[in-house]
Amino acid sequence: MDRIPEQDGLNNPRMFMGKLLFILAVMLAATVSFADDLCVQLCIDCSLNPENETCTKVNQVCGNCPAILDSLKQDSLAVVARVDSIEQEKARKDSLQSVDVRKLADIMQKNCKNDTCTFEVTIDKGLLGHIRAKKGNKAAVTKEPEQTPQESLSPPISEECKNFCGLCDSEDQGESSSTCKKVEVQCKCSAYAEQERMLAEKAVADSIAAIDKFLNQMQTVQASANSVFEFCSKKEQAEPCSVLVKIKSEDMSLIEIQDLAQKPIVEQDSTVNEAPKDSVIVAAAPAKDSIANDSSAKSKLMKHANPYMGFSFAFEEYLEKEVANYDVYPDKQWGINLGFMIRWYFYNWGSFQTGINLVYHEADYDFDDYDLYNYSTGYGEGGIEYQNLMFEIPLQFRFGFPLNKAGTISPFISASFHVRKPIYMWAEYDVEWTWSSSYYDYNIDESYDGFYALPDWEFLTYVGFGIEFFRRFSLQWQFLPVSIVTNTDTITNYYCDDSDGLTWRISMDFAW
Repeated sequence: MDRIPEQDGLNNPRMFMGKLLFILAVMLAATVSFADDLCVQLCIDCSLNPENETCTKVNQVCGNCPAILDSLKQDSLAVVARVDSIEQEKARKDSLQSVDVRKLADIMQKNCKNDTCTFEVTIDKGLLGHIRAKKGNKAAVTKEPEQTPQESLSPPISEECKNFCGLCDSEDQGESSSTCKKVEVQCKCSAYAEQERMLAEKAVADSIAAIDKFLNQMQTVQASANSVFEFCSKKEQAEPCSVLVKIKSEDMSLIEIQDLAQKPIVEQDSTVNEAPKDSVIVAAAPAKDSIANDSSAKSKLMKHANPYMGFSFAFEEYLEKEVANYDVYPDKQWGINLGFMIRWYFYNWGSFQTGINLVYHEADYDFDDYDLYNYSTGYGEGGIEYQNLMFEIPLQFRFGFPLNKAGTISPFISASFHVRKPIYMWAEYDVEWTWSSSYYDYNIDESYDGFYALPDWEFLTYVGFGIEFFRRFSLQWQFLPVSIVTNTDTITNYYCDDSDGLTWRISMDFAW
């Protein structure tokens, strides 16, 4: 009996498996939504085993396997190109960042002239945006000179000995050996030669030490600069990254990095000179000095904006040349001021001060005999004693400069303008006339008190100098060069500077 073809196909395992794979491929292509992925896989398998008769059917069902494989190859090349492009871009940015690290290190090293220096640095997209050195970085650094061991040097060799020593070195030491020995004794050629050798070795050693110190400093400052870029690369928030960097000038090591956005502080051991990848950076809570640095601008502004208030006390030694329309000579005159003061600072050590004071004056004067002379009555002598009360508004400018680094002790010069309104006075006159021909005396002894007239004013200018402590206490001395008095009654006070003396005052201010 002839074999049936189907049975023959079933008895051939290779043919059977090919048909089975074909049927499965067709079913999957018709039923699964990801048939394209199956065709790609089947085409890849057929490219590895092109003699398989099933591949002809796969090529018919899936379309064109060579075209599919070519498209796949193009996609793979595109992926590889993208990866290469990303790697090249990363390499380019790393190269630019390395340049910026060196640039940041160079700027910090050249602009750090104080014990510690602070820089404001901005990193934008991994590259250096800008860097600004703080004002205090340029302050003069006071350092003790390095102590170097002093060599015990012989006095300079004379020109004659130098020539003799050179001559003996160049000869055979034959017949002239005895002469050269004498030269050695007198000129000490060997000692000077040894000294020159030691000095040359020391110069080389010093040069090597200086170069080594410079290279270590360069390595440390580049490590500090690199730490800034690493700190910004770890930030989660969006660019740019702005930080304050504090550097120790002695070895250019990093003291702290302060984020201007979040105010954390990053500290690094200043004794470690290794690269940042080997160093440990620890996030710490803000220290007191860092908090003071953060708010330095605000604190300065508040110091200038907020007034200082308190009370003032002054003692005056004043001089008048005319009282009650008489020329007078001073016997005693003094005054005290007590009042409220308020002060504003327009720069760290310069201020404007005003307030309101109560002024008390007391004086005892002798009249000029010439004013009391009368040809018909004879000679007279006498005096006047008075006390008065005044209100005063002082307007004072101070221009100071500090004695210490903190600025807590500040000498100053001052200029003041005082507006005074006399209020009330008490006066007592005592005058005696004597007739020399008849030995007859006549006395006038009377008292007076009352308010000053409304137009009575005094305008005084004082200049002087003083010293201020912590802005809380100040002491100053001033004298009066110019004054204007507008008294309209017979009680007139003229301040002046003549041969008898001058008007001066000493004042103390207490502020809280």
